[in-house]
Amino acid sequence: MVSNASAWQARNVSQFPWLGVEIRHLVALAAVDRARSFRGAADELGYGQSAISQRIAQLERVVGCRLVQRSRGGHHVAVTPAGALLLEHVDSIVGRLKAARADVLAAVDGEQRAVRVGLPGALIGRLLPRLAARLNAAGQRLVPVDAASDQALLALLDESKLDIAVVELPLEGGRYEHRVLQVDPMVLLVQDDSPLARATAPLTASALARLPLIAVKRSRAQHRALAMLREDDPAEVVLEAESEHTAQAFVGAGAGVAIMPALAVAGGDTRVKALSLDHLLPPRRLAACWLRDRRQIAGPHAVAATAEAVAEELDAIASVAPAAVAVAA
Repeated sequence: MVSNASAWQARNVSQFPWLGVEIRHLVALAAVDRARSFRGAADELGYGQSAISQRIAQLERVVGCRLVQRSRGGHHVAVTPAGALLLEHVDSIVGRLKAARADVLAAVDGEQRAVRVGLPGALIGRLLPRLAARLNAAGQRLVPVDAASDQALLALLDESKLDIAVVELPLEGGRYEHRVLQVDPMVLLVQDDSPLARATAPLTASALARLPLIAVKRSRAQHRALAMLREDDPAEVVLEAESEHTAQAFVGAGAGVAIMPALAVAGGDTRVKALSLDHLLPPRRLAACWLRDRRQIAGPHAVAATAEAVAEELDAIASVAPAAVAVAA
């Protein structure tokens, strides 16, 4: 005797065969695309090669077309145009499943009053104490998370391991909603007693490119600035710092100059001076972003309230940040 559930499934799958698509099929397709081989996909997912082949074959039967093109001998594979189209939906489908899991686990664990906020390393030292105190006073528990880059923060957000990530705009993809928090100008950090600190004319792009530059690993703002400046005159990188804080120390020691957002410059350092680059570079825009599809377990207003708190605390930090010196033309 066929159960009502089985009869419902059989009837609906016959009307719309794609209901037979399983998450494991899509995960296998994505792994095959990354590895360009069934063996590589099997190693990545921890299955046998035959299991991956079977899942791809099952997916192709349900979809009704070839999704993976096998080379002669089967050592190298590539997704077909149809497979590439399907892969455009896989991240959002798997992301929704991860979001559902995060929502359910948070509800079961009773974490309704916790908001997990990802903060950039350059700001976390100044922003976190103020933000935590403010949210605690409002009865909202903060779980802070830091990461080495915007990409790392967004990856945690995609995994639903964060509720909010503070990152730079623009955002790629349509999975996020965001609120602009701060427009942060770019500055050139120089040693306080260098000739640059006493310049009477603004730097040109070509002159800036000839300066000994201290690069900051994983600084999206600096990388974007260098991409704009390097079109004609590639800058000379003399050192690579792990963070803006380290880069500032190098500048203060006379090792070079650094391009960075104004909010990343630590105040109270008399060894350095920040020169405005408004005439050469647009400011970065910091935003609080969150997944569009997640039900916010922290409460219906927690994300909006937290974004508002971050915005106001960033305003407070910006108001006391070292002012950039604008060199008159």
